[in-house]
Formats: sequence, C-alpha cells, structure tokens
Amino acid sequence: TGGLYARNADGSGGRVEVNGGSVSLAGGTVDASGAAGMAGGEVSVTGDSVSVGNGSSIDVSGTEAGSVELLGASSAALDGSVAAESVVIGSTASVDASGSGQGGSVRVGGGFQGNEADIENAESVIVESGALILADSAEGDAGRAIIWADGSTTFEGSISTQAFGQVGNGGFVEVSGKQDLYYNGVVSTLSANGNNGSLLLDPTDVV
Repeated sequence: TGGLYARNADGSGGRVEVNGGSVSLAGGTVDASGAAGMAGGEVSVTGDSVSVGNGSSIDVSGTEAGSVELLGASSAALDGSVAAESVVIGSTASVDASGSGQGGSVRVGGGFQGNEADIENAESVIVESGALILADSAEGDAGRAIIWADGSTTFEGSISTQAFGQVGNGGFVEVSGKQDLYYNGVVSTLSANGNNGSLLLDPTDVV
C-alpha cells in the first residue's frame, strides 16, 4: 500500500523502476504523470513475481502520455499491467496512459503479436471484469494497448484508446492469446473527428 511518485524538476513525469524477486504493489498508487502541460513518464516493474493488487492505480498521463511495462521473469499476478508467466489484472485496477495531446503505451503480458524482444511473454493472462486500461487522447492521436499471452488469454475488462478532440485518430488495441482467447470485454478505439482505430484479435482458437 502507499504510493510511488516520480516527477522531474520541469514538471514532466519521471521514471519509476522497481526490480526484485517478488514485487507486490497492494492497493497503492504508482504515479509518473506530468504536471499540467508536461509529458508523462515511465513505469517499469520487473521481478520473478509481480503483483499489483485490487484498488491499485498506475498513472503516466500527461500532455504526451508515457508508457507502462510490468515484467516478470518467472511468474506474475497483476492488477495494472505486466509481462510474465502468468498475469492477472484485478477487477478494480486501473492503468492510465492518457494524454491531453497524445495517448501513451500499455503492454500486458507481451508486445505486439508477442514479437517484441524487450519483453518476456506471459504464458497466460486474465483481465478481470472491472479492470480499466486507458490510452486516450483529448486533442491528438490516441495510444496503444497490447494484451498478449503465449498460451491463453481471458479478457473481461475494458480498454479505451479513443481520440476525443477536433483532431486525432483512434488508437490500436491487441487482445490475443497465441493458443486460446476468451473475449467478453469492452474495447473502444473511436475518434470524434478523425479515423477510428483498430482492434486485433489473433488467437489460434476463440473460446
């Protein structure tokens, strides 16, 4: 519980980096957001076991939103954002990578189609009903959110990469399990005045 906060002297979001064998963020706040008019920062959590509990929040919002990466070398339970053997995003967890000018990046379980070399892919991912991931933009292009597992993915949460302004396109979302995908969540990549974004579902089997 409690909070981790990082902001640079100029008001831009800083970097929060946590490394350990077993890392638990239980019901707390990780805030690397930017002050008004400034860019968001980065959050990176790495461990053999990573747990971000219900009620936890991760915030990298800003004029240009930052990035969230939670990486587990062996196993992970997450209620925010992660990459590991097993990832669980709890029902009251939130990850905010929204930008007033441009949305940011969130990766859960792995990168695009599981092919990003800097992330160790999860074997299974569960995003529970009520979990919320945001990479919206108020005036500009929305960001991207990736949910990936080498095995199975269960997705029942909500992801928004919407562009709400007079300019800007909707973002990109991937929800995939290389083997199996159970999809019963809500995703929006809409744009108010630009091009809508896209959703990729790319499993071997949809169950």
